[in-house]
Amino acid sequence: MWTYKQQPIRIPMLPTQPREWAISLPIPDGVEIGDHDAHDRMATELVPPGYMLVGTIPVSRRDSPRDAVALRDPQWWRIRVTYIPAAWQRELRAPVAVYAAAQVAGMETANDDVMAADYDGISYRMPTGRPTRRECYDWTRELPDDVRRALDEMRYIARRRTVGYMHGRPNTERARLVADRDETGDSRRYEEARDVVRGWVLATYPTVPTTK
Repeated sequence: MWTYKQQPIRIPMLPTQPREWAISLPIPDGVEIGDHDAHDRMATELVPPGYMLVGTIPVSRRDSPRDAVALRDPQWWRIRVTYIPAAWQRELRAPVAVYAAAQVAGMETANDDVMAADYDGISYRMPTGRPTRRECYDWTRELPDDVRRALDEMRYIARRRTVGYMHGRPNTERARLVADRDETGDSRRYEEARDVVRGWVLATYPTVPTTK
């Protein structure tokens, strides 16, 4: 049993509606401010029915003295604990990179309400829409070479479209014709690359997309 000043630590009354739930708990007797493993164990043991632990973080009390002694004294600190409804948890039927590839290729997945991928990383959010974190990394490195090449082609064309095909060109009839030709060619190559990604997802992880 986790105690504070020899009294059992208890969580407050549950919210009436399922939601992300953040509470503040004291640091237990005999536990250090920086003992994150102990904080997580306590929060896990106190998790209420129907909820799951997201994480814990120690925070200093608003009324704590701003001196070196108070900064090392657990009584001037609290543990912020965040729970979410267990029903919000999503089952991953494939590596995250597969969901990201499917999203970039325009396929719907069961995780679209909690993650959104682009060419530079993956953003995560609660089902309510509140952002939780952003991971910027090359998630395509976890995919086969042919799929990576297709995604690289899509990324290149997407950025060319953002810049515009007349960028850096004179406003002449010939330049506009060349720009139109480039845009038409890019559209064809983009569709071909996207078909490669979609075909691989459907063939290798058919349970990931919810639409074909």
